[in-house]
Amino acid sequence: MDNKELADAQYNEDEAKNKIESDLEIFERQEREYERRIEEMTISPKSKEIIKLLEDYMNGGGGSHPREMRKMARAIAQGHMNGQMHRLLQNYVVKLFLMTIEEMAKLEPVKHTDPRNENARLVSSQMIDGFNKVRPGYDTKLHGRPIDDTAEPSAYLGSI
Repeated sequence: MDNKELADAQYNEDEAKNKIESDLEIFERQEREYERRIEEMTISPKSKEIIKLLEDYMNGGGGSHPREMRKMARAIAQGHMNGQMHRLLQNYVVKLFLMTIEEMAKLEPVKHTDPRNENARLVSSQMIDGFNKVRPGYDTKLHGRPIDDTAEPSAYLGSI
């Protein structure tokens, strides 16, 4: 083998190594993204239990009656559950409900809605649109300037 052939062979070997390293980096990046998505979709057993309780209550326990829903909302807001709901916990409950509205607003109408929930998605979307219209003024009043253009309503409810 002459020098040119050796150089070509070394070049081809280096190219093959670079390709393998590049493919490995792509694979590792995809693997991290997959793990992140799985984490986002995985909820704790306690969260599943609470969702199931709420679903059962709304589906057959009388919780879907508007008057009962209003009483529940008032009890949470006024702190009348178990004597007095801690104000920080009230904040967390409202944050959860706001996040639910935010997620409903993001649903693709054709893919995730039908006549049973299309109004929930539509009203949620309108609420987020309304929030986005008033948010710059709220930010300016609160902070003296607009803060984050992508902030959703739940982002305004911090935690201590």
